Amino acid sequence: NLGQGANSAMVDGLVLVNLLVETAGTGGWRIAARRYQALRKPFVTRLQRTALMGGQMAAWKSDFARNFRNRAMRYFDGFGPARRSVMKLTAGYNPAEEPYIHAPVLQKWS
Repeated sequence: NLGQGANSAMVDGLVLVNLLVETAGTGGWRIAARRYQALRKPFVTRLQRTALMGGQMAAWKSDFARNFRNRAMRYFDGFGPARRSVMKLTAGYNPAEEPYIHAPVLQKWS
């Protein structure tokens, strides 16, 4: 419902490769796997729950429920912190993985 499948797959690959490069020679893949899970799982779980909830709300059929949903969305759209949080989530922004997004692999192999 949020269109994040392909984006998440690309981020997964980039983060994992960078973690593997970072941990090479130090026990490597086991450390990288644990750190990958710690970085990605909480964010992806939150993204999945938000998408599920959004899909369920979009399927509401009663006039009362749809009216409530529409008013709540208008309210939160006008509330700055909530709006920024949702925008960052739906854009796939996870501050915890930022160090692994900016191509250290390419720098190391250059």
